[in-house]
Amino acid sequence: MTRQTGTPAARQNYSPMIALIMAATSFMQNLDGAIINTSLPQMAHSFGVTTIDLSMGITAYMLASAALSPLSGWLSQKIGERTLLLLSVIAFTLASVWCGIAPDLTMFVLARIAQGLAGAMMMPVGMSVVLRHTPKSEWMRAQAVTVWPALMAPIIGPVLGGFITQTLDWRWNFWLNLPIGLAGAIAILRFVPQEEKTEPPPMDFVGFSLCAIGLTTLLAGFQRSAESGRTREIALGLIIGGIAS
Repeated sequence: MTRQTGTPAARQNYSPMIALIMAATSFMQNLDGAIINTSLPQMAHSFGVTTIDLSMGITAYMLASAALSPLSGWLSQKIGERTLLLLSVIAFTLASVWCGIAPDLTMFVLARIAQGLAGAMMMPVGMSVVLRHTPKSEWMRAQAVTVWPALMAPIIGPVLGGFITQTLDWRWNFWLNLPIGLAGAIAILRFVPQEEKTEPPPMDFVGFSLCAIGLTTLLAGFQRSAESGRTREIALGLIIGGIAS
């Protein structure tokens, strides 16, 4: 008699659609980061700024994502993984639309911050959902389904972004997330089971704050460490502050 793997709940709730949903959301998130690079000159011209100024939008996304990612575990216990994943996908989709309609650089940076905050939840919570509802015997297959689309996005993104920018407009690079996000939200409601809620431990605000500060300052410091002069000194200070946090 062979030994069964996974919990009974996992065997009962397992569906390949859960891994496919995570693959689609990961592809959308990674495609969004890769597709923007080929559109920077057109975006800069539209906003009336230089291409270098648009690096603020890329940096804002990464810092916002790094700051909120430590909170994903506690929030998933507080409101439920399915609910948090659904809200994250909807928020990321709406933020993408906001990026597409942004009239200037300031609004674009704010929209990218909103994208980063939502994206910080999508990946860790989505993977937790996949592992929770997948038997151990199917973990490798589920990982392959979720990882490969995310790895393909940086390859497809620049080509697709350049084509869309030349044939339509750079704003469509962000509006492309609308049908993907809506389909993902509907699929989450349809295929991802609602788990039993558990009462999380008290929120460690001090720990979260130190972790968020540490991650953002380290990321910002390493990103600027290759520059020279005063900027490098500031970058080293950020790295030291991040390590201390």
